[in-house]
Amino acid sequence: MSAATNTRFTPWQIIVAALSTLYAGRHLDSIIGLGSPEPLARLYSRSYYRATWITTGLDAGHATAMNIQPKWLRDLAAMAFSAYYVIYANEADDKLRKYRATASIEMLRTCWEKTSKNPWIRAITYFERPRLPVMRKMVFPRQGSDHPFTVYLYFAKPEQELGNQRELILDFPGGGFICMSPLDHEERLRRWAIKTGRPVLAVDYHKAPEFPYPFAIDESFELYKLIVESKGKILGMAGDKLSVIMSGDSAGANICCNIMFKILETAPSSGPLPKPVSLVLNYAALDFNFTSWMAPAHLKVLRSQASQGHIPGLEEMKDHFSGGGPLDVAGPTDRGRKSWTGESVKGRTEGTGRFPSRPASPVRKRTTPLGSPTIGRRVRLWEEPMGDIKPEAPARKTIGTRLTMTSRTGFFQDRIISPSMMRAMAILYIGPKNNPDFKTDYRISPLLAPSALLAEFPPLLMTCGEKDPFVDDTVVFAGRIREAKRMKKREGSRFGEGLRMSKKETEAEDREWVHMHIFEGWSHGYLQMASLMNEARDAIDDIAGWVVDSFEQARTRALEREREEEAEMLTFTPRRRRSPPGSAAKETLGMNGESESAQPPGPAVESALTTSRRGRLSTSTPLTSLTEEELMRRRRVEAVEGISEPTPVIDGSALVEEEEGAAEEMRIAYGF
Repeated sequence: MSAATNTRFTPWQIIVAALSTLYAGRHLDSIIGLGSPEPLARLYSRSYYRATWITTGLDAGHATAMNIQPKWLRDLAAMAFSAYYVIYANEADDKLRKYRATASIEMLRTCWEKTSKNPWIRAITYFERPRLPVMRKMVFPRQGSDHPFTVYLYFAKPEQELGNQRELILDFPGGGFICMSPLDHEERLRRWAIKTGRPVLAVDYHKAPEFPYPFAIDESFELYKLIVESKGKILGMAGDKLSVIMSGDSAGANICCNIMFKILETAPSSGPLPKPVSLVLNYAALDFNFTSWMAPAHLKVLRSQASQGHIPGLEEMKDHFSGGGPLDVAGPTDRGRKSWTGESVKGRTEGTGRFPSRPASPVRKRTTPLGSPTIGRRVRLWEEPMGDIKPEAPARKTIGTRLTMTSRTGFFQDRIISPSMMRAMAILYIGPKNNPDFKTDYRISPLLAPSALLAEFPPLLMTCGEKDPFVDDTVVFAGRIREAKRMKKREGSRFGEGLRMSKKETEAEDREWVHMHIFEGWSHGYLQMASLMNEARDAIDDIAGWVVDSFEQARTRALEREREEEAEMLTFTPRRRRSPPGSAAKETLGMNGESESAQPPGPAVESALTTSRRGRLSTSTPLTSLTEEELMRRRRVEAVEGISEPTPVIDGSALVEEEEGAAEEMRIAYGF
């Protein structure tokens, strides 16, 4: 037989046939159509799954080459291994699963810092990092510490224009509290600098385990205080006025929230520390209490958000028993789905929701304040029977038991953040000497912050992926802030006006407080996938547009406050008011606009005269009937019409004496 084989086949043909037979035998189930389905192919959108495919291959390659020396050989071998694992994705998943099962600090830093440490990857992504006129590393000494502040400044305009800037984006990059510097986020930071036209300052805070909790929080707060108290002068900015927007992703969002807590809780002797204009939190990690089931308080917030329409399609997002879900009993009859237009679509369908005041982009997202119905709701609307009779609106579903499982448990097979990685990062960040109470300590878990602090937060933009293990943190935190601000408004409403608000007014206020955007079919870390996903670039640009709008709205509010202060100053300007000698005014104008007969001055009038002599405005309306609403109306009228002519004072009053020098100064100051 051997002789016959040698005469009929050449050696290379025998080798190829033997290897092909072995390969076919190993993958026989896939060849005949009995292979297992890809577990995560339908979980993510196509573009995001493609990006995670490449990311997994790169991580597996760098983890494999982690121990090779010297560095130039390690970088080259990592790229060679990565190319292999990108082609053979199953081997990459298996290799990375084994490394993550016993995650170490070296492995995590090697995989996540590859974009800044590997020169080959930086060369490939060169064009995703546009050149900027100003890009510098800055180091500032920290008082009482041997570890200085390290920041990176990005500015897209000529350096001489930096001295005219009064608006700053202060960014705290993510990295699980243990790794990644601003250099690993340069694609996003540079694009923000170009799109916004403002300087972007990224903080390279110290990482755990060398500097465990709460070192990074204290360091970041002191840096914020240093920048705000100098009004940006230490950065080369104007130095006379400063508006700050803080941003953070993942662990950086946690640090942003803690800085806000410290700002609200700290009252320096020179006055309270100015708050930032707004916050931008992307896929924030706000809860260290890893549990399988949602707490009753968080579940209540989630139900409130779903019932009020802030999270369209929440049932589809978390219901694993829905049609097409992995636990669906009947299973779908067609792999394709029909959109609301009736066309068959595969996989995810693009939504039309977008950020406020921004043009439409191809990014797929569920938008809470300004979005359109989600795909699941559109499918149901399209499938409803059409007829002359308008169908009744379906009753809103309540969140059942199957929806109370936390997103960390529901998406435990995430391709970016695995449970073992979350466990390792939490242990490294907390350190061996700290033992916080994960159910009450809002420093480690900002999700647990008291409502009194949350009510004082500035406007927020919160973005997250629909399939992110941390998506519950975003949803619950946004809901808690809305509830805290509503409670504050109710408590501060003296005359009950806030309790009679319409539904549209309430929704408008909710949009002003928190803008939340859930990207459909995405998970964690999409802001670092600009070179792999066009949609990620659109998301970065949309956030930049929201930042620009937020700065403009802050300037508008500041101008309104200045006008109100000027109107208030004009309203309480001392004026000369006379009554006829020897007699009193015959009539005074009541609150209802009708003439009322004069009455002898009582104790209230005597008090009013005393106040008037001290420089307060004397009024033609009895002070006992002057409400706060009427006072504000008069302020608005006088702010528009200017200084009115002197009016008679209350009956029985004498001449209100004023100092002529002060009156003359006020005439010169206000031009009358």
